[in-house]
Amino acid sequence: MDITLYPNPVNEVLNITLSKKEKVTVIIHDITGKEIYGSDYNSQHISINFKGYAKGVYLVTVKNKNGAVTKKIVY
Repeated sequence: MDITLYPNPVNEVLNITLSKKEKVTVIIHDITGKEIYGSDYNSQHISINFKGYAKGVYLVTVKNKNGAVTKKIVY
């Protein structure tokens, strides 16, 4: 699965672009491992608002039927 996360560092909105439209689950964990966000999508472009979250490092996991990709972002 080919994904792009931008901007990094995140200003207020994290954009996720997939190589094609598909069903995915996006899960975000803070640096302590606590899940702070999780949602299902059927899209090629996803936007997640970070306003209200604490500044710091987060792990973003995007899962589809074939596996998962995890990337680190800074907010």
